[in-house]
Amino acid sequence: MARNGGSTRRDANPAHARAFRESSDLCDELYFETYGYNQLVLQTLGTHPDHRRRGHGSSLCRDGMDLADRDSVVLTLQASPLGLPLYKSLGFVTLGECAMQVPGEEEAVPFWAMVWHPSEYEGTAPASVLRSE
Repeated sequence: MARNGGSTRRDANPAHARAFRESSDLCDELYFETYGYNQLVLQTLGTHPDHRRRGHGSSLCRDGMDLADRDSVVLTLQASPLGLPLYKSLGFVTLGECAMQVPGEEEAVPFWAMVWHPSEYEGTAPASVLRSE
């Protein structure tokens, strides 16, 4: 871990990884448990900085939206500050705000529980139709 910058990388720090996992689990319980098995969860999505603003994130989200629409389930995710504008532009609705904070540290990182309902999407157009625009 030290060879890969683990001693300085916050995402490789065990305390940070534990706080991320615990806060993510708590956010799931608070906002997503109500959907049970009637949800498709969009897991961690990231785009290399050299490839941002080219539609890759939107395309991956729309693939998930197509699957949720096909299976008549909601699509849920936890959005970081960087991803929040993308998800809002795709029609995701914010259910609530959560925070990741390592015990003993002042800084807290916000993230948002979000959901996309196929039947409530503006225009009710399936994601595959949106892709052609």
